[in-house]
Amino acid sequence: MKVTRKKKLLICLGAVLVLVGVLLAVLHDSRDTAYQWYPLTPREGFVQIEIEPTVYRPPVYRAEVTIQHGPIERVAEWGSVNRVEDVFYVDIVFEMLVSPDPFHPILYSDSTTYRLGSLEPGEYVFRLLANGVTVKEEAFEVVEPSED
Repeated sequence: MKVTRKKKLLICLGAVLVLVGVLLAVLHDSRDTAYQWYPLTPREGFVQIEIEPTVYRPPVYRAEVTIQHGPIERVAEWGSVNRVEDVFYVDIVFEMLVSPDPFHPILYSDSTTYRLGSLEPGEYVFRLLANGVTVKEEAFEVVEPSED
């Protein structure tokens, strides 16, 4: 069987296209795995929760959450506060960047404040979760306002 010049050109062009496709697939996969955000649970010692009432009457309670983290970690989503009986909880999305690049060991802080609302006297808990895992919780008590 005789292979014509046109068939040789088509075979070469097909081989080049296959090689380009393989090369693009390899480059795409390596780029995605080299720089990806993965779920991470922040360490409890780097998380602060402060519960404070406002000066309004009746007071409105707020929970301020501060998370210290490195340069390749982030709070991707702060989430919203939920309540089940006397427990308030927030499930944040905390992530770490997997990267081949070096980074500097610097600590950053991110914080947000959640409004818990006016609360009846009693004992409450504010629980912080990251990616479904409990990181830290803070118990607090609301007392009957004094008649000043």
